[in-house]
Amino acid sequence: MPKKASVLFSIFYFFPFLAFASEIWTKELEANRAFQKGQFQKAFSLYWQCLQRSSQEGEKVYFLARCSQIQSQWLFQTRRFSKLLKAYESQVKPEEVFLKLFLRWLRLSLAISRGKIKEAKILSQKMGFLTQWAILGAFDNERGGGYYTPYPPEKQIHWDRVFSGKKYPTRWRFHKSFALDGKISLKTLFVPSEQVLAYCVTFFYLPTPQKVLLSYSSDESFKIWLNDRLLDAQKLKRETKILQNLYALELPKGWHKICIKSMQEEGDWSFRLSLTDLLGNPIHGLITVESLKECQNIVYSKTPWKRLSFPTPMEILAKSKGPRHWHYAAYLYQRFQNLDLQSE
Repeated sequence: MPKKASVLFSIFYFFPFLAFASEIWTKELEANRAFQKGQFQKAFSLYWQCLQRSSQEGEKVYFLARCSQIQSQWLFQTRRFSKLLKAYESQVKPEEVFLKLFLRWLRLSLAISRGKIKEAKILSQKMGFLTQWAILGAFDNERGGGYYTPYPPEKQIHWDRVFSGKKYPTRWRFHKSFALDGKISLKTLFVPSEQVLAYCVTFFYLPTPQKVLLSYSSDESFKIWLNDRLLDAQKLKRETKILQNLYALELPKGWHKICIKSMQEEGDWSFRLSLTDLLGNPIHGLITVESLKECQNIVYSKTPWKRLSFPTPMEILAKSKGPRHWHYAAYLYQRFQNLDLQSE
């Protein structure tokens, strides 16, 4: 996000009353006052009423985020919130993809916290997480310098070769994550686990040409290649959350390769990657790899892929002319991205 936009969003995030000088829903204003007074159950109910009255996806995501913030921080009404989310899911329009995925993520998080493993497994599958990866590391990333260093996997993958890591020799290994929340925790896989980086590779098969939505979330800088072509590269610091970077793609039939360069300086080290169709639904007939040997034998597509436009609710709200929507955008950027504004 540009610096000027970051400053503007910070102002409206920390001083929301500036956005409400001329326009505000009565119930929302009442909910804000209740929240400031510590009347969280009342604020929750009022924000939920605002959600039900909203017509734009960005507004719905904002009020849903406010409700989930209250529920998660004060840990009340967990069972009631789960029922509300399940009932509300049927009201989500097909084109409200971000809202659908966010709502499904909240249901998954609540199911995990309540020990509802069967329900959590179903929701996790619907999220489309890719949880099986070939991993290589750890390489040097002292003070983030590894971002600019092209280690061997960026040129060509040699599955059987032993490489010189930051402290120890390293080679490719296969990792299967059983975390229902889709998180790939790299911090537990490497020593040392700070000031380092790793490469993570997986493959997936599409039975037909598809328009898909790839979602990537991580806590620090990253680069992503799709079929050896750079999809995105960002130097940043944040927490691993959900739906942080979204890419709408048009892909041909066949096998496809994803390579992630995940960088770590300090703290947590993890990422999530999911794949759905453009409506946020599971991809029928999707196949993923099951072993390192299978990765070695994959012949993946060389047909050029195409990136499609997919503006998020935050981006749409930020372009709105109304200060109330600027406040919503500022809150949601903070909620989902939680960026260190001083990082590059």
